[in-house]
Amino acid sequence: MKIKILKPFIGSVDGKSVIFQAGQLAEVPDGDADNMIRGKYAEAIEFQAVKIAHKPVSKSKAVK
Repeated sequence: MKIKILKPFIGSVDGKSVIFQAGQLAEVPDGDADNMIRGKYAEAIEFQAVKIAHKPVSKSKAVK
């Protein structure tokens, strides 16, 4: 899982101690990332939404 570090800390990744700096982007296993997010040391990076170029045209009309 990709995460963004919010504050400097030393975290455990696959049983090893790793130093993280604020603003750093990291990819860590899901279990370790979950612990960092719950501890408010990191936040999950969400994927950007894709803008729809052509919206589908609705053929039905609403009845009042």
